[in-house]
Amino acid sequence: MEYCPSDKKATCPVCKQSCSQKNLTRLYFQSSGDATRLYSEVDAEAFAEKVNGFEAMLGGMEALIGSITSTLQSRQLRIKELNQKLSRWKEFWKAEEARNEEVRNENKSLERLVLQKDQELLRKSSECLKLEERSLMLAKEVAALKLVTDLNLGEEEMVKLASIGHGANHANTVDVLKSSLAHRNKSYKELMAQCNSLGTAEARAQQKLDKANEKIKSLKARLQELERAVEEKVNGTLRTFKAPNVLKPERVNIDCVVKNSSSVDNHSANKHLQGHQSVACLRDPILPGHFVHEVASRNVSKWCRIAEQKASPSVTTQAQINKRILIPVGADGSEGRIKVLRAHDQYSVG
Repeated sequence: MEYCPSDKKATCPVCKQSCSQKNLTRLYFQSSGDATRLYSEVDAEAFAEKVNGFEAMLGGMEALIGSITSTLQSRQLRIKELNQKLSRWKEFWKAEEARNEEVRNENKSLERLVLQKDQELLRKSSECLKLEERSLMLAKEVAALKLVTDLNLGEEEMVKLASIGHGANHANTVDVLKSSLAHRNKSYKELMAQCNSLGTAEARAQQKLDKANEKIKSLKARLQELERAVEEKVNGTLRTFKAPNVLKPERVNIDCVVKNSSSVDNHSANKHLQGHQSVACLRDPILPGHFVHEVASRNVSKWCRIAEQKASPSVTTQAQINKRILIPVGADGSEGRIKVLRAHDQYSVG
């Protein structure tokens, strides 16, 4: 027991069983030669059996090691295949992760877009509600205006128009009808007042128109008288110019006197007629044997033409060529002057 390690329990050197200090006994052995030889033979046989068992066990172990080696090789091949598959799956996982990231980004953008659309939808819905309220108000105003202006509405149509926007609330409908009736009465009174004022204004305008027509008729008659007087004076002047004994140059004055009307309304009508018109006519040679035409103004001016006596183509006398021919023109509308054209031996108007 003294040679046993302290950390281990005490064991019997023969039977190898554990024992304690109180169970210790002292044993004495006596050796002999025959017993030693007997024990050595027994030990050799046991050892041989053990060696045979070890050899059989070693063969089994070698076979087991071979099978384990082949299994290990197949497992290594399987592990390589699995590693390749794992690498492929890792690559696929990375690609799928990238796709998932893209999908997540798209989902985020779609969520933002949906949020914006929701906000826009809310804004549009609020605008639609406002527009509906406004359209309802406009429909009420149109209905009230139609109730006021349309005089051919029946009872059912009036009730329908008055109930727009009020539903089954008859009190509001009655209020609308009352306000429409009051507005119609007010409009009717205003229209009647306007009709009365327009009637009086029309009567006054008709009176003024009648007076103006009478004044226009009198002015037209006066104008015709003045035209006749001017024509008579022009014709008298032409007769004096056509006298055969008149050889010296003369000056002829034609005066047209127009009296101003005492009424203020005749001022615009008398603008076309001047108070005094005078023309100095001088004899001066211009063109021998030809006629000269000049356009006169409006209704007062008229052409007075004296045809030239034509001789035969073979015989033309000097007396016919030297014959004096006049072409007088009436009053000019712009300045109230009378222009007279002269023949070969006459003067032009200055």
